[in-house]
Amino acid sequence: MNTKQNIPQHLEKPYYTIQINSGSCNFEIRANDMPVWQYLYDDGGISINVPLNAFIIESGIQDISVKIFPRKGEEKLTKYAYLEIEVRKYNDVNDAASNFENLIDYKLDVPEEGIPLSVYKNKFKATVPYKIEAWKNSKELKDIEDIESKIISFYEMYWELLNTKNISKLNALDIKREKNIAEVFYFSKERIVQRVEFVNEAVLDKNAIMQPLQNYLFVYYAKGKVISLLLPNGEHALHSIIKEEDGDVTNTRQLQLHMPSNSDQLEII
Repeated sequence: MNTKQNIPQHLEKPYYTIQINSGSCNFEIRANDMPVWQYLYDDGGISINVPLNAFIIESGIQDISVKIFPRKGEEKLTKYAYLEIEVRKYNDVNDAASNFENLIDYKLDVPEEGIPLSVYKNKFKATVPYKIEAWKNSKELKDIEDIESKIISFYEMYWELLNTKNISKLNALDIKREKNIAEVFYFSKERIVQRVEFVNEAVLDKNAIMQPLQNYLFVYYAKGKVISLLLPNGEHALHSIIKEEDGDVTNTRQLQLHMPSNSDQLEII
């Protein structure tokens, strides 16, 4: 990414997150139909505070949707399943330990007899100092002829760049995504450099072995305007393995593709 490009600087830097606490269930959370977090494991749970700014492209009403379902091998959510979420607003991204405003508070309630599935939807109002195009006016991908072949071709090209560690071409393809991330999280030029170095660190590892691009699913987001290829376990299809003495380390490369309204080419967003 060209760190000299002009990233707007804002005096106000509101920061939105979603606090997630779960156990004995699997779930998927989306904001504005974009993937926030999913948990697809046979046991355990999670407690994490996930940033939301990347899914808020402008001020206004934002959608939150939560799908909660049984773990693999279980037919129902049991009374022991729990999921709690809080959508929070912090006044400043650089002071996220400060007090926050709670915009949404939800807690899963499972009856004694259990349920096969639970779906929760809500909205909250966000006020941000930026406005980015992102996927707002992108084409609906399913309407495009031979779109799945085009998606696969893009992934295969990107896989080869990862395999050959072609950082310059990877950064050129990633530039729109990285610019958006820099703006919505109010990055300084120094922070932009740090993020790019972090993203590329796993690629540059000489022991990183790209895994075959296979067994993937087409998963659409943003009402059909964005797509990713995911493995059945929910992980991204592009991944490498670094073999270490105490076990293999898996590194994934997240891709979300869209097609701008004025283009017939897929891009990373």
